Parts: sequence; C-alpha cells; structure tokens
Amino acid sequence: KKADYEIIRVQWSVDRCAVCDDDRDFDFDQLVTCEGCAISVHQSCYGIPEIPDDAVGWLCAACEHTGGVVSESPLCCLCPVEGGALKRTTTPGVWCHSACCQWIPETTVLDVDHMEPIDNIKGIQRERWELLCTVCKQRMGAKIQCCHPGCYLAYHPLCARAAGLFMEAHLGEGSDGGYDDDTPLMMVSYCHRHCRVDTERAALYSGEEGLSIGKHGLRVEAKADHTRKLTKGVKRKMAEDAEKESGRDTSD
Repeated sequence: KKADYEIIRVQWSVDRCAVCDDDRDFDFDQLVTCEGCAISVHQSCYGIPEIPDDAVGWLCAACEHTGGVVSESPLCCLCPVEGGALKRTTTPGVWCHSACCQWIPETTVLDVDHMEPIDNIKGIQRERWELLCTVCKQRMGAKIQCCHPGCYLAYHPLCARAAGLFMEAHLGEGSDGGYDDDTPLMMVSYCHRHCRVDTERAALYSGEEGLSIGKHGLRVEAKADHTRKLTKGVKRKMAEDAEKESGRDTSD
C-alpha cells in the first residue's frame, strides 16, 4: 500500500471486539471472527443480524472486497491504523473503521441493522482534520479531543486505544431519567495527562512494529518482545503484592 503518511500497525486480538474493544461474548450478541484477517467483532457492533454458519465461515467487509487477501485490505480514511473492522462509506472507494465512525461525532451509518455504509465523512469539522494526534504525531485523518475541562490534546480514536488511553462508551440519561432506544451514547476519553495509561491493554495491541508506551504515554517504537516483557513484569508485581498480603495475614 502507498500512503502519504506513516501507517500504524497494531496487533488485533481475536478475543476482543475490534469495534468496541470489549472482550465479553454474549449469547444475544456474539463475537464473530473473520476467516480472512482474523479480526473479531460483536454482531451488533459490526452489523451481523444472523450468526454465520460455522461450516461456511464469515468474512468481514474488507476481506469480502479483497477475496481474503489481507495485504490488499483498504485503509481507513479517518486514521492511519492498518487493519481492523472496516466498512464502506457512501463515497465510492473510501473505507472507514467502524470504531472511528463510533467515536467521530459527525459520522453515522445509513443502515443500522448492517452498520453500513458509513456516511457524512465530508461533514466532519475541518478542525478535526487539522489537529495533531499526540500519539502518532500525524495530522492525517480526523481526531477527537481529551474530555478533561480545558484540555485540547487530540488523538485518533484507534491510536488512543492502542496507546492505552482511557476510552469509554456509556449510556447517558434519557429525558425522563431512564433508558430507552433514544438514550444517547456518551463517548468519553482522556489523554495521557489526565488518565492512568493502561499499559497492559496497550501491550495487547503492540506487535513487533506496533505501538508501545513511552514514559509520557506517547507512541514509541515497539520492541519485538515488548508484550512478553510487560506480561512478565506484571506477573512479578502481582506475585510481590501477593507475598506482601500473605506476610500481613501471618503477622495478624
């Protein structure tokens, strides 16, 4: 692929939804995995009304488009992150991550049952295109900004997720204080200055050429064994904490 920006490569997990980043699998909303690129998505997040037949298998929209040739997968028009759960937009030949559509306020989908095509790319505020992503240090695509009052740091949604920044979607209150089909979905995110960077989650996304976390929560070049090292470090810390707790119990 040729692009006039640096493509960001991350490790997509088969155990997490590539749209909402939740690893829970529900009976009424199952995680479905693409036979081509191996990304997983919830039925509701990606628009899969019926559970695919295991004997036939399932291809995401991008793999259907390329015939399963992952190296030919289209790139997202809103961010530099490669791969993931992509959908066509209403602009011919232009594709977009379902996650980017979810996080960029101006975008929407025309068919909510199939969550495609993604619409209103041209309606995105000009300022979003001009902001600098604090993670990948690029201006291409559209960014969101930190929700902390007075903070204007910006980032691509998937850059932020891969860097372990705080990203949460939750239901706001309806007009009568309850929840219904019209209850708004509140999208909340914080930059590295205003959240505790989740280095464990960042490690899940860090491949040999992926994103890694520097001491300031920014993107640095990932090492081949970054995930393994971090996991060992976390395990060691957990073991130390357990020993301390055990010592306290004995002394009591």
